[in-house]
Amino acid sequence: MKTSAIIKLNFLLLGLALTFYAIYSLNTRGINSSISMLLGLNLTGKTITKHFNFNWCNARVAGLIIPEKFKVLQDGQNWIAEGNKSRNVDFIAMEKWLAQSCSSQAERVNTGKADEPLMPALIIKFVDGSIDMIRRNSRGVYVWKGQAFTSSAFDQALAELPQLPEGQRK
Repeated sequence: MKTSAIIKLNFLLLGLALTFYAIYSLNTRGINSSISMLLGLNLTGKTITKHFNFNWCNARVAGLIIPEKFKVLQDGQNWIAEGNKSRNVDFIAMEKWLAQSCSSQAERVNTGKADEPLMPALIIKFVDGSIDMIRRNSRGVYVWKGQAFTSSAFDQALAELPQLPEGQRK
């Protein structure tokens, strides 16, 4: 292989890596204030990083629990809802709910009072055996991995979860 081809390939790979890093940085931290000034963006007290995409599906979900309200666990090809009585949840409806709800638009907020209790809003069981929890306070502020936020889309998703249609056992 020619030296010029190796150099071109290295620059292409470097460009690809920098592009992925830039996308990741913009999604997690937003635009730096010095960069926004260089680009001529007028923030006037508003921060670009206030809105972000909240994604809680680190791996394949095996079960969801809304404490004292609803519990749904995957059993092979079936999703079993447990509550007053056990029932099969429609597989396609559940998978569709996961696809739409794993990632929601959210708005960063301050946690407010440190003494305000955070109660579990959703307990997530993953197929790899790990368990995570999204907590919520009485003002509707969620906390996930140290990040406080509000999300009307996530509120709506949690309200829809117990009302998923019944399905046939496979």
